[in-house]
Amino acid sequence: DHGTVSEDGVLGMSLEPGFDGRRNRDMYIYYSPRQQGPTGETGLVVGYNRVSRFTLRASGRAFVTGSERPIIDVPKAKVGANGDGVPGQARPNHPGHVGGGGLAFDSAGSMYLGVGDDVNPFGEGQSGYAPLDQRYPERYDARNTSANTNDLRGKVLRITPRALITPGVQPGIGRTYDVPVGNMFAPGTPNARPEIFAMGFRNPFTVRTDPAKPGTAVVADYGPDAGSNNATRGPAGIIEWNHVDQPGFYGWPFCTGDNSAANTYFRFTFPSGPSGAQFDCGATAIPNESPHNSGLVSIPGPAIGADIWHKRTG
Repeated sequence: DHGTVSEDGVLGMSLEPGFDGRRNRDMYIYYSPRQQGPTGETGLVVGYNRVSRFTLRASGRAFVTGSERPIIDVPKAKVGANGDGVPGQARPNHPGHVGGGGLAFDSAGSMYLGVGDDVNPFGEGQSGYAPLDQRYPERYDARNTSANTNDLRGKVLRITPRALITPGVQPGIGRTYDVPVGNMFAPGTPNARPEIFAMGFRNPFTVRTDPAKPGTAVVADYGPDAGSNNATRGPAGIIEWNHVDQPGFYGWPFCTGDNSAANTYFRFTFPSGPSGAQFDCGATAIPNESPHNSGLVSIPGPAIGADIWHKRTG
């Protein structure tokens, strides 16, 4: 389900813990199943990408027919071949970020899934800085994905797949997976998804776990496109490597890199301004002011800075 310039396709793979190719031949794939697109050629719908478990045949050359067991579905914006109808969008089918290679298990059997913010980085007025376009509920405002506690995008998710899954059951907590203790939000927290281990990522393209320390992961996050600092918009693009040893908010789309004031974005009224006050990523409660936010009105802070970061300006 990939389109001409999309980032969809096969997004991650992992063998099941204990895989030996004999008694245990299960593996997990994060991929984009075929789905119905927008009516006609122009428009946008919210579809999904999926993690499923498959069983290899003894030969290792194909999967056992009918062995797929869906584990979890993650929302994604799906755009028609002629775009989404937004004026001035020169690259109408440009993908949002879906992540890649970000599927791994820790030694306690928990699965970690890196999911990108699913936001088009070339919307009207973005100029390579943080996409905070208040006009659209999808695709141009990362406050509705990465900074939304009620959305799975722009996150590192941590779940435990169930060993026995009824064929045909809808993916979900208590049916196809459980949530380990210690994620960012406890089950039952209003307007917050308990699958979230860490949030505030743009495109976590690599996730790896520490075999000696369950609950610890390293996450490489690909940064935005601005080539220079702007005194009223924010910093040049920054690429991060994060040692995630605790749940929390890691900054995007309000700040990036070390999350200092020099690397924090300003509020901006799209498409042409004016700029407003700078965000405060050092606050204990960081407000999500998007009119389309479906999660908590404030994110627990302060934002956690990257361990290693590289800015486009050097």
